[in-house]
Amino acid sequence: MTIPPARPEAMEVTVQPDRDGRSVVAFAGELVHGTEPEIWDRVVRLVDDGQTRLVLDLSQVPFCDSTGLGLMVRIQRLTGLHGGWIRIAAPSRDLRRMLQITNLDRFLPVYDSVAEAIDDNAPAA
Repeated sequence: MTIPPARPEAMEVTVQPDRDGRSVVAFAGELVHGTEPEIWDRVVRLVDDGQTRLVLDLSQVPFCDSTGLGLMVRIQRLTGLHGGWIRIAAPSRDLRRMLQITNLDRFLPVYDSVAEAIDDNAPAA
């Protein structure tokens, strides 16, 4: 008997812009192959609407695969092309370790919390 591959649950994405031109983009669910296209489309619409300074709240992301890591790089490049940036907020211990192992934390700033990521003067963790 062949068991079909598990399909990822839908990724819930919420966006909260603030009055200083930053937006917190919160993900809830696994950041994996299959959830990436929907997230990418949402981010492209945000950037097209002028929201180019994004804090990615990963506090509700229990798992991220290489597709998810690649998505973060693509988002960083897209926002950078439009004069913006991204900051990674509240990743799990495992995801933080994966960002370190892959050296992505060298150009994707990682913060312990959304509040720290929003604060322009907070040092990256």
